[in-house]
Amino acid sequence: MLGYPTLNLFLYDLRAGLGQNQADIEQNRADFKRKLPAHLDNALFDQLDNGLFETEYLELLGEKKKVIPLSPDPDFPKHDGYYYPVRFNDSYGLLLNCSFADNQETSDLTWLNTLQKLVADCVGNQKGTLGETWFFSAQLDYLEQSAELATKVYQTLMPDANADENQIGQSDFLGGVIFEFWGYHSQAQVKHHVIITFYTDKNVLDRETEFYPDWMRLLWYRHKITWAYNQSRQLAHKLKQGAVQIQACEQKLRDSTNVNKLGSQQLQTILNEAWHILSDYATHLDELNDQIHTIEINLGNYEKRLVRLAEKSASGLTVFTKFQFITQEKYCLQVQKDYDGFSPKLRRLENMIGYIRASVAIREETRDRDLVNTVAIWGTGLASGAIVASLTGQLPLLSETSSWWNFFISLGFSISIAIFVGLLIKFRIWLRQKPSNYFSEHL
Repeated sequence: MLGYPTLNLFLYDLRAGLGQNQADIEQNRADFKRKLPAHLDNALFDQLDNGLFETEYLELLGEKKKVIPLSPDPDFPKHDGYYYPVRFNDSYGLLLNCSFADNQETSDLTWLNTLQKLVADCVGNQKGTLGETWFFSAQLDYLEQSAELATKVYQTLMPDANADENQIGQSDFLGGVIFEFWGYHSQAQVKHHVIITFYTDKNVLDRETEFYPDWMRLLWYRHKITWAYNQSRQLAHKLKQGAVQIQACEQKLRDSTNVNKLGSQQLQTILNEAWHILSDYATHLDELNDQIHTIEINLGNYEKRLVRLAEKSASGLTVFTKFQFITQEKYCLQVQKDYDGFSPKLRRLENMIGYIRASVAIREETRDRDLVNTVAIWGTGLASGAIVASLTGQLPLLSETSSWWNFFISLGFSISIAIFVGLLIKFRIWLRQKPSNYFSEHL
């Protein structure tokens, strides 16, 4: 028999993510409050939540716990429980506690499905955005049966999971034994986390509630780590896609043996595309770096809280140190390796943008210089022609009827001198530029 079987759900939601504005925060709060009972004191909740910018641990119902409503079905097993919402700086935490008053059989755990359904219904079958942990505890007379029974309880709570693969281990806790399971459902690639404890002493089971605030903090750090790692996997996928786009931009430049043969419009198109890629790629790279810091900070907090919990309970809790090892040896190294691997791509993209911008600038400068030279050449030529025209206009007339003839002679001299002077100046400019062009072509 299992005495006073209790099922806790530790659920965590994001309150304010990086870059989220006030409207996002309000939406996150509304989503979290939908997991709470309809008769919640919204005014008190909002007042406490808005009262502090940052808080390590804030009870959002004051010191009260909202009681879970009893089932109206008379055949439903007698039970009791409560909601206990808290805030951790940028996150929300919810402890949903529910237990059966009577002892339950171990041969048939159908009652555990009923208990789990009751807890899930209390939050509207919604999941935590950061994660959640199912925490089962009960009084058991003979701990020799605990390992077999823990596997049976786990398979009842997670029927699609593989207990042999997902059992992390066991440790002592409050004179009893505690088991940890962690893994994937077979039908959905979503990780779950289950903790199961058994105590021989009913009084020790009652003491377990003293440690709920410690468990809430420890599990919050844990879920922040796994959430950050999952975020890093999504960011790594986006960065891989960005790397492919960067490669495509570089290939467009390589396909032309001479960048100068590309038209200004083509260069501008590549430049705009590169700027768009740069914006997304740099943002995702910064966010990946943020996940590194999130994992490192929460890992340090997890280690400290686990030591404190072990000392407070005079228990080993060594099974939970395996998560520290996984975080250090896999999560931290993997995310840092991704960041180091994707960073050079950003520099290559920045260099490519700088190269294209320089090419466009040089081309525009050359075009502007040619225009200035053209204006100068023909402006000087026309000025010279005008001077000649004015001089020829002062020559004595051949006859009174030859004024039109003198006009055409003057116009001819003017145009000829303008062309001659323009060509002469253009030739002088060409001679001055020829050495630099020659050396630029042969160096």
